[in-house]
Amino acid sequence: MLRHTLTHALEDLRHRVSAGSPSLTVAMRYVRLSDRARVELDKLLDATRFEVEREQFASPFAGRESRVSTRALVNWVEARKAVSHCEGPRSAGGLGLKGWEDVGGLTRLETVGLLTLAMERLERTPEVGAGPLFPGLQASRP
Repeated sequence: MLRHTLTHALEDLRHRVSAGSPSLTVAMRYVRLSDRARVELDKLLDATRFEVEREQFASPFAGRESRVSTRALVNWVEARKAVSHCEGPRSAGGLGLKGWEDVGGLTRLETVGLLTLAMERLERTPEVGAGPLFPGLQASRP
């Protein structure tokens, strides 16, 4: 259940940041999480931020597009386009939003990449205590 909660929180944060939220901290104010989930989200983001090279945040799937799920790749491309639209000049049809702040100095696009890589990391992490939904049922197929 925690994995599901964290996945939805990361998706919501990615959407809010790419749509023009002034910082990740502000975007997190609008994501409702329990205290435990917020702690786990912070741990996940910190681990991702410090284990991945900063250059990879701007293009998280570079060179491995064929090994990534289509859904993850499409979501990244859409988020990247939203960031471009958000920060693009008004004369070119963008919103012209340049206000962005991050404690670690990441740009808006790099923060969206951080959230994307955190989602990918969460998918690869085995869930502790995950077991069968109905442990008393036996499989009917040989």
